Amino acid sequence: MLSRILSIAGPFWVYVTAGVLVYGIARERKRLEWLALAPALAGFIASALFLSPMHRLFFDEDLYINIASNLTRAPVNQVTVLGGPDDIQVSSYYKEPAGWPVLLSFAFLIAGRSEIVAFWFARFLFALTIAAIYQLARELLPTQRQALAAAILFAAIPVCFWYSLSAGTDMPAALMAVLGMWGLAVGNGALAAAGFAFAAQTRMELLVLIPLVWLTPKISPKWR
Repeated sequence: MLSRILSIAGPFWVYVTAGVLVYGIARERKRLEWLALAPALAGFIASALFLSPMHRLFFDEDLYINIASNLTRAPVNQVTVLGGPDDIQVSSYYKEPAGWPVLLSFAFLIAGRSEIVAFWFARFLFALTIAAIYQLARELLPTQRQALAAAILFAAIPVCFWYSLSAGTDMPAALMAVLGMWGLAVGNGALAAAGFAFAAQTRMELLVLIPLVWLTPKISPKWR
């Protein structure tokens, strides 16, 4: 009974967090700079050209793809134990956070359920992470050139580039953590709280970031 409740509650809170995150980003729309798209697009194209579409974390990625596929049918955090994509005979509650499967399920709803879609969506998130780092650096550093350099350096880090098409949790967790830090830098409580919450719902160890919302004077008490 408890596992059934958790399998429904997990995705529900992710959907709520995603809504708050979109609201927080929308509040910063006037701060968005078109220049952020340059390194993001370059990273996306480089990943598509130089990295073959294959798993980096084989078993984990298969699990996430399976759960995301199931989430396109019902908002339940379940992994298929017996059956196939269109014939689920036995499924079980998956104890890991549902953040990444829920995010991936949005892509599956639009483009279809397949590994190829997962790889391309991962590349898209890699590009978004580069753009988010540019926006964060733009708030913390004095010039556009320095912010651009920060985004390029992130994209060029070998391990980041290698996992740019991984259907695992690493890149989406990094994206959400960067968005949360951006929210802190600009005093956007919705963006900071939702970014860190989504990061923790993607990789549970990122719960350590959430206390930062309480430590900064820039964030309104209602988001604490």
